[in-house]
Amino acid sequence: MARKQIARTTLTSLLVSGLVATAMTSWARSPMDEMPHGPGMMAPKEMGPRMPADPEAWKEQMAERQAAKLDRLEVLLQLTEAQKPAWQAFRNEWQALHEKRFEAHRAKQDAFQETDKVLERLKLRETMLQEMIEDARKERQIVESFYDQLTDAQKRIFDQEFMPKRGEHRKPKHR
Repeated sequence: MARKQIARTTLTSLLVSGLVATAMTSWARSPMDEMPHGPGMMAPKEMGPRMPADPEAWKEQMAERQAAKLDRLEVLLQLTEAQKPAWQAFRNEWQALHEKRFEAHRAKQDAFQETDKVLERLKLRETMLQEMIEDARKERQIVESFYDQLTDAQKRIFDQEFMPKRGEHRKPKHR
């Protein structure tokens, strides 16, 4: 009977030790959690996927993704021969704008990392945001010039597929 009591006590202490170790592991904070992040900045866990170390590989990956998205949209729109020149102009302008944006953003990010002065970083951030607004205006103009060439049915497809609302990716409502 004493052996059973010792075995039960040993088993209980092993279980309690395991539970405590598991709880401590899940509650442990990483050093990244302790890093300061200022107003308007995301905590490291909220940042999502990071840019690969090789910016050229990242640029190529993004260009491939953009091209695949546009290829898919072209198939879905079932463009007429009369619409194809407008599509090609739209596609070329869209891709050129995004390539320019990537290069400009990368240069600003490099400058941001190189300065130790908070006011310089804030000025760079402000410049980046102003450029993003200007790029958004250019995007709208590029889309408007093509969008006017579409039929009502094609516009519904374009609306759904080109810039879907959050959570509405790949939900074809137009079929």
